[in-house]
Amino acid sequence: EGRRLEILLNATSRRDVDGHIIGVVGIGQNITARIAQEQEYSRLIDTANAPIFGVDINGHVNVWNKCAQALTGYQVKDVLGQNLVEKFVTSDYKYSVQTVLENAVQGNETANFEFPLIHKDGTHGVQILLNATCRRDHEGRPVGMVGIGQDITDAQRSKEAEMRQREAEAATAAQATISAHVYHEIRNVVGSVLALAERASEAVDLALEESSGESIKKLPAEVRFLTEHQRLVCAHAVNTLNDMLDVSRMENGTYKPSAVVIDLGALCHQAAKLQGPRLKNDVQLHLDCPSEAELVVLSDPALLLQYLTNLLSNAAKFTDSGHVMVTCHSTECTPPLDGWVEVVIGVADTGPGIKPAEQDRVLQAFTTGNAVPCEDIGTTVRSTGIGLRLANLIAQILGDAGTENGKDKDDMESWDPLDTMKGREKKRQAHINESRHSIQITSPLPDRLTAQMPGGGGPGTYLTIK
Repeated sequence: EGRRLEILLNATSRRDVDGHIIGVVGIGQNITARIAQEQEYSRLIDTANAPIFGVDINGHVNVWNKCAQALTGYQVKDVLGQNLVEKFVTSDYKYSVQTVLENAVQGNETANFEFPLIHKDGTHGVQILLNATCRRDHEGRPVGMVGIGQDITDAQRSKEAEMRQREAEAATAAQATISAHVYHEIRNVVGSVLALAERASEAVDLALEESSGESIKKLPAEVRFLTEHQRLVCAHAVNTLNDMLDVSRMENGTYKPSAVVIDLGALCHQAAKLQGPRLKNDVQLHLDCPSEAELVVLSDPALLLQYLTNLLSNAAKFTDSGHVMVTCHSTECTPPLDGWVEVVIGVADTGPGIKPAEQDRVLQAFTTGNAVPCEDIGTTVRSTGIGLRLANLIAQILGDAGTENGKDKDDMESWDPLDTMKGREKKRQAHINESRHSIQITSPLPDRLTAQMPGGGGPGTYLTIK
């Protein structure tokens, strides 16, 4: 019929009785259909409207269809024989893509894996959603990987644009909330100052009208009392406004932490000295922290001090009797990490405690839980509920800075503390990520702290960051 047949041949010598070669015998297999099928598969792969590429067991490209060419700008001649991961994957995804390829070659398929391919012009990446499958020969042995992808670059951009829009809307709403509270604080301060000024004026007028020596003698003390009250109201407003501005900077990402050597023992004593006078007469202040120069860390001193003073301020507000304690201690990492230790720093008190149902809520701005601060009872000054929110934001920033600043000992000489993390060991990153992000709330107090602060007060609260 004149048709071409494709034969898979095994050829063997034919010999006579004396062993002389007298010809050849061939045992063949008709593989015409299989070759036609493979060619059809190749044509389908090459003309598919999805990027399809393949690699051999060494990770070298041996399949690169037209859609992959159009998306990346790389032609077949540019990529064949090149290492896919080394040449065409961005540095932050090399490890994960290599893992996917190795798993696929071993028969462990991966579905819906997102990663960027580098475009030839170098100006942008192409975001790919990949399904990776093992390629096998006719005997079923793994010979590489074939990946069928989907270009999700536009979808990713739309998603990121939507996220930016949501973040902008959330920022606008947060700004409106902060503005409302700022206006509220200013109104309260102005109202209080005006009321106190009127009372001072009335006291002066009354003393002058009575014209008695006793009234004139009492006048300086009364005016001093009212003036001191004015000062406290104004100081509270200034501190609140400063906290709101700090929260705003941290929430919108404009606060950049520093990284300097800090003596944690000295820092704890400084915080206690600043906030100690705010404690009630029936409250004792304790420090369970290292001696000076005993424990140093690399972090932002202003943020750590603000974190501790905010927690101490919160403890002073809610602890009417008993104890307040600053704690700081270090432990070996679990699992062990060479050259790394964990530092836990926090404040414990014997106040009314924070119920489990309220613990997430009190870390939000302008919420105080159900407990009423002791200093709010019978006064015109009210707690704004922003202190723990600020402390929690500090915990998050310090956690992020710790992840970015972590370095091996060999890297210390050329280390810039604000370098972003690139190619860090997955084990270390996962460990740090597990132990950061927010303040940990323990209420009531753990037995260890209850034993250190016996008698007086309520169930208490222990606030820490690691």
